[in-house]
Amino acid sequence: MSSGRIDLSVFIDDKVYIFEFKVDQKGALKQIKERGYHQQYLSDYNEIYILGVEFDSQKRNVTTYEWERVL
Repeated sequence: MSSGRIDLSVFIDDKVYIFEFKVDQKGALKQIKERGYHQQYLSDYNEIYILGVEFDSQKRNVTTYEWERVL
């Protein structure tokens, strides 16, 4: 189902954290969901978190940070 690549995956014990980063764009968390980046980890991890982080290049800072627990 995935089209594209995960920006960052962090594995800690039985948990996986999947990050999508956007610069001057919206929809980081939405992209993870729509492209199903987390699907490949469903059978191997007890907890899966998806995190969308959006940056503003003018302000040079994070403008939006969203997360959800998928599993």
